[in-house]
Amino acid sequence: MQRLLLLMTTTTYRAHAFLEAARRLDVPVVIGSERPQALAAANPAGHLTLDFQAPDEAARGIAEFAAHYPIAGIVAADDDGVILAAMAAAALGLAHNPVEAVMAARNKYRMRQVLATAGLRCPRFRRFAIDDDPAAIAPQVDYPCVVKPLSLSASRGVIRADDPVQFVAAFRRVVAILRRPDVAVS
Repeated sequence: MQRLLLLMTTTTYRAHAFLEAARRLDVPVVIGSERPQALAAANPAGHLTLDFQAPDEAARGIAEFAAHYPIAGIVAADDDGVILAAMAAAALGLAHNPVEAVMAARNKYRMRQVLATAGLRCPRFRRFAIDDDPAAIAPQVDYPCVVKPLSLSASRGVIRADDPVQFVAAFRRVVAILRRPDVAVS
C-alpha cells in the first residue's frame, strides 16, 4: 500500500485541506505530528509521533516506521516540518528537495546570502541578534526597512519601519514574539 507521510504540528490550520486532498485522491495518509494521538494505538500505521525540533532523530524514527509501514512520499503541511521532510525523504531514497536548499529557504538571512552569492538581485539585508540594543542599531539602518525574524512564516513578526523610532519598536516587538513559549524557532 502506497502511503503518504503528512508532517504537521497539532496547531496547524492546514490539516483539513491536506487530508481532504488525500481523501479525494484515495491516498492513505500517515500523520506525523509532535504529540501522540489518543487513538494512535488503534491504527499504528496511521500515526507517528515525532520531535520536529530534533530532525536527525525524527528522520531515524520515520525510517524505522517505514521499514514496517512503507511510505511513498513525505509532505510537510507547514514550515515546521520541511527540513524533517527533506531529511527523511533523503534517508528513504524518495524524491525530495536537497536538505541544504531547504535549510537555506527556512532561514531568511541564509537565503539572502545564497541569492546574493549567485548574483541575483535582492534587497539590502543585515542580521542582528535579539540581544542587541535596537536603539544603538537604529542609526546604522537604511529606511524604510523591514524587520523580520529569521525563520517564522506566514508574515509573523514582519514589520515595516520608516524611521529609527519605528525600528526600535518593531525590533522589540519581534523579540517579544520570538521569546513567546509557543513560538518554535529553528
